[in-house]
Amino acid sequence: MAPHPRFVSRIIFSALVALVPLAAQAAVVTIPYKGPGQIQDLQAHGAQVIAFTRFGVDIEADEKTMSYIMSKPWAPGNVVPQQAPPPGGEVIDANLGLYHTYDENEAALGALVAAYPTLADTIRIGKAYAPNNRNITAIKISDNVLTDENEPEVLYMGNHHARELMSVEIPLKFAQYLLANYGTDPVVTNYDSQVRVERDGLLRVAETWKLSNVNGTFTRFIVTQDHLPDDIDHVQEIGDLTVKAGGQDKKAELKTEGDVTSIAVPDVSSGTTQLDFTYTVKGAVAVPFWRGTPFASRL
Repeated sequence: MAPHPRFVSRIIFSALVALVPLAAQAAVVTIPYKGPGQIQDLQAHGAQVIAFTRFGVDIEADEKTMSYIMSKPWAPGNVVPQQAPPPGGEVIDANLGLYHTYDENEAALGALVAAYPTLADTIRIGKAYAPNNRNITAIKISDNVLTDENEPEVLYMGNHHARELMSVEIPLKFAQYLLANYGTDPVVTNYDSQVRVERDGLLRVAETWKLSNVNGTFTRFIVTQDHLPDDIDHVQEIGDLTVKAGGQDKKAELKTEGDVTSIAVPDVSSGTTQLDFTYTVKGAVAVPFWRGTPFASRL
């Protein structure tokens, strides 16, 4: 009696499966970080970098790559492989991967103060609620940080809610940017502005530029057109411009070309140490969401 065709197909299928070697099972291991060359070497041998943490580098590796890792002098003494997460699965552990944990953020703020002691200082502004009652730390950045000067201030806040990891990173990156570029980047060093948002969405801007070694024309560039998805352009309009030097009005040319508006101030001499701009921006705020006093901030 001939076997049923379906039974024959199952036998052939099972035989084919048996001939295919099983894929090597991946494992995740944490190794000490030894520099970019180490990572490039491991990637060339098939390792996948999952995350950099304060404990080292989390690496996903198959059996062959794991053997290569264990041949290195920096190999961890006791590797306990665990099943790698499936593609698209969760890879951020309690160390938060590349995001900063509380301890890492505290260390990063402390490192900034140590690197820029005349520009940065940390302040304990309170404690979080239980269970850990951790300190809430602020970093003050100023050109005269140890003195409480009578000048406008602005507050940037992050990490209002649990699990909002990016809100920690943005203020920290901004603090690092300001401190790393103060004294070398003229925008960071010399720019002072006050922005007032009116109820109709109009911005009133007051800027001060501190100058050095400028002769001829000083030009301020402002991006006034953004190209958004679905062929929508966000256009802003600069108006009501005044420019002063030493309290005296200065002639200025306002011109828009493409996506950028320029404010050109001619005949700026080396004796001019400061230019004060005031202007309005129409279209920067679509619909105000508050009712009451206009909002003002200082940068």
